[in-house]
Amino acid sequence: SVNVFFSYNSSYQRTTGAFFYGLGTQAFVCDFLAQNTSTRQRTAPWISCQRDQLLGHPVVEVCTWIEALDECDDVCWSPKYAVYHAGLLWESVAFAWVKLGLRCMLVGIIWRQLWVSYFSHYSSLIVNLTTLGLPRSGGGDDYVGDTTDSYVLHVGDPTWLILSHPFVSLAMVVDCFASASYMGVAGNRVSQVGDAVQFVLGCLYGSRLAWVAYLTMHVASWPIKRWHLEEYFDPVDSGWMAISSSVYAGPIMWLATNSILMVPFQGMFTFLVAAPLETSEISTGRHRRELESFASMTKFNDLKQRVVLGSCRYIIYRGRDEVINNPPLVRKGGGGLHRLVESHCQYKWRPLFCTRAADCFVECMNDHAAVEMIRLSLIHSLALPATSHCPCLHEDRSVCVLSNEACNSSNENKTEASSPLSPCLHHAASNCPWLM
Repeated sequence: SVNVFFSYNSSYQRTTGAFFYGLGTQAFVCDFLAQNTSTRQRTAPWISCQRDQLLGHPVVEVCTWIEALDECDDVCWSPKYAVYHAGLLWESVAFAWVKLGLRCMLVGIIWRQLWVSYFSHYSSLIVNLTTLGLPRSGGGDDYVGDTTDSYVLHVGDPTWLILSHPFVSLAMVVDCFASASYMGVAGNRVSQVGDAVQFVLGCLYGSRLAWVAYLTMHVASWPIKRWHLEEYFDPVDSGWMAISSSVYAGPIMWLATNSILMVPFQGMFTFLVAAPLETSEISTGRHRRELESFASMTKFNDLKQRVVLGSCRYIIYRGRDEVINNPPLVRKGGGGLHRLVESHCQYKWRPLFCTRAADCFVECMNDHAAVEMIRLSLIHSLALPATSHCPCLHEDRSVCVLSNEACNSSNENKTEASSPLSPCLHHAASNCPWLM
């Protein structure tokens, strides 16, 4: 409970749980505030209860009651009251077990999707690095493996592959609606700042509504691709969206639950079907940097990936002061996918999702020192037409390569493409889907 002190000009918006008040509870609180001290004493006890329903089914019983903190007679000018707000969730044990079972199934689907869409592709990459080596970033037919003793492979973060999956996003949105009563509890937690622990718990649970944003991004990608509007949108890092939503969703919800902003929400709760709250705003960025070699550098990563990559390199090279203290990377290569979509945004598979975190890095080692770092990206992030795929089988290539040249299927002689707007994707051996 939260103690709220009233004067005769107080607003009921300051009462506990006012954001979810129905018409009856609104009238009860307003009548209480309009009464003088003697009238309030005659109308005690002060209590009002309501039943909240979702799609016609009861989900929670909520009661709001007021207690006087001090004994006060008719001449008391500053009475003090405490407002209490409590609820009882109407969730059966069977329904809870069904939700748990479906969530466990969803976890299994996510793990399988991670393996099929991302981690399984590392096997072909490792085989090709072992047998063929890695081509130099500058181009040509020579390979880094001619002067390289070993490779260090840094695995990326495949979060965006899961968040952009339509079934996973839809399942999580349905789960949010099925747990609407717990969302109400989270809203009550962030409506106060007296208990910091409860406020943080409300922020963390309320951030689940970011799944609505992920599903919206997935659905919005279809008309964006259909009407060729990719140049008007910038991709958003899904991981940072989840973190930021848990940070600023709480303060925004607190503002809504303690101000006049709650009025339109109360109207929706009363007359319309409850809708999820919008907790994040996406702003497009303009005047982006367009450097030819910038996409292959580690500075192109977001802050999260920089921290993880730096920590992994420190653990791997711990005890090798010459590697840690001195700049270990002589050359940087790869990142062809990001350079392509930066100049030709129509080739983005999911225009609203940032795919940088899923990239992996291969460090080419020579005499226990790194001589080159290559950035590799999954070709699943590209939406290339069938005519942009090279018809030849390149059994001598360890990774896929983009170029403006196509191969003749009979003798594999290079011929210039008709236009630089039509890149050619040369596939690698063992169906390796990693692009340099």
